[in-house]
Amino acid sequence: MQDGKVAQIDETQALFRKPATTWVAELVGYANTLTGRVLRRKDDWALVQTGQNSLWAQCRDGAMAVGDAAQVMFQPRGCQLIRQQTPATGNLNALPVQVEQQVFEGHGWRIHCLHGAHSLQVHDTRPYYHGADMLGTFENAATHAYRAEEPDVDTERASETARIA
Repeated sequence: MQDGKVAQIDETQALFRKPATTWVAELVGYANTLTGRVLRRKDDWALVQTGQNSLWAQCRDGAMAVGDAAQVMFQPRGCQLIRQQTPATGNLNALPVQVEQQVFEGHGWRIHCLHGAHSLQVHDTRPYYHGADMLGTFENAATHAYRAEEPDVDTERASETARIA
């Protein structure tokens, strides 16, 4: 339930594999979020440009079109770190990251990484050196794209003016 309304009714596995909204995705652990623009659509898939990188994601909004603002979400448990020299193959998205901090959680490590100015989380079975440059890889099928709100130009100008003042 979100704000007194049913957000998604589905089997447990479907809730985790195909969250219908960003709210449901956050609820079931999709902690990694990036924003961008849809470059291409193919069936139920979208290629989303997020900064310098393009990611394939399952569309959760059938009306999402090329040029739309998009929010891309994926779970830390589905990520793996590999050396940057190792190319990601198959159905994997890859982002350059730098290891920032890590915490042992009894069953593995929660690793906080930086991708540019964005903080991303990865769960792994081993620790990595602080400052290590790696590729964060995750399956296309476990990456979801949702339509994002278009930024309000007046709001952006107002907040920029507030920061300057």
